[in-house]
Amino acid sequence: MIEMIVTVGILGIILSMVFLNSKGLQNFIDNQNLKTQCREVHQVLLNARNDAIMDGKARRVNIHEDKIYIYIAEATAQAEKIEFKDSILITSNTYFRKNLTFHPTGTVNLGGHFVFENRQGNKRTIVVQIGTGRIYIKEEE
Repeated sequence: MIEMIVTVGILGIILSMVFLNSKGLQNFIDNQNLKTQCREVHQVLLNARNDAIMDGKARRVNIHEDKIYIYIAEATAQAEKIEFKDSILITSNTYFRKNLTFHPTGTVNLGGHFVFENRQGNKRTIVVQIGTGRIYIKEEE
């Protein structure tokens, strides 16, 4: 009987460690997915800006809560679509009801930012500067 109680106690301890670690593991995975999604969007925006410079055609970026569309200014029918994964949403967006436009000169029509957030509440911000057209990722504290 004592052996049975000890065995059940040990199994309880092991299962509680697995449960705690699985939650920590899920948080780690969600944070990595947030970083990856931000890097992907950052790279796509950099490419759109560079493509506008190279081919002389402006790029319009339409930012929604769960996806981003990038259009060539003259060809509105063709759009590159980026959908977000794993419950990642844009929770703050200075481009709401406005398009971010990358001009062929390398500048943008207006500066601002948009904030990605995952289900744990971790945030990362992509910032676009008005004067230089610089685009960078800022991690929230």
